[in-house]
Amino acid sequence: MLVVACNTATAAALNTAREVFDIPIVGVITPGAEAAVAATRNKRVAVISTEGTLQSQEYLHAIREANPTIGVLPKAAPELVELVEAGKAEAPETEAVLRDALTDIVRFQADTLILGCTHYPLLRPLIRKIAGDDMTVVDSAETTAARVKRVLAKNGLEADDHEAARHQIYVTGSPERFTDVARILFGQDLPPIKPVRLELVEAMSGREGAA
Repeated sequence: MLVVACNTATAAALNTAREVFDIPIVGVITPGAEAAVAATRNKRVAVISTEGTLQSQEYLHAIREANPTIGVLPKAAPELVELVEAGKAEAPETEAVLRDALTDIVRFQADTLILGCTHYPLLRPLIRKIAGDDMTVVDSAETTAARVKRVLAKNGLEADDHEAARHQIYVTGSPERFTDVARILFGQDLPPIKPVRLELVEAMSGREGAA
């Protein structure tokens, strides 16, 4: 099974991945959208995300598919990704950027906010400080994990309870950069990381030369 654990990558590549691979593939957008639809009380949902996710309009489509009567306000805040990766999730400069991003959302009177980037859950304390406790914050990671559990069970793919988990990490970019960011995000060291060339990935997927 494959989980596309990135909102931008889900928006850009989920459908293509499902065409190429014959295993269950789950993205993070639809679970988050459905959770927000279930949570909202005034039918006003906001989404903060990267520019790529916003431009794809995938959250808008997923929310409207679940309930077409819900108003949706998407907001791109790409600067927050770099700040979180730099370990500044609660820094004053991050609060300033986040406060600016949330201004229109508060004005829109959204009662539910989707964290449309896997980096943004680290911003929960600042979001609560700025928007208060009345706004429900939806983390797509939690809802995606629940969907993964259901899909695994439906397809008879659950691991043996006595089988220890094994972790293997491959990156297409700099292993050193990935390690530094992961240490900030997860607060722990990772298993050895193996670099993979993109052209090899393309060849393995049968789409060599694809953009």
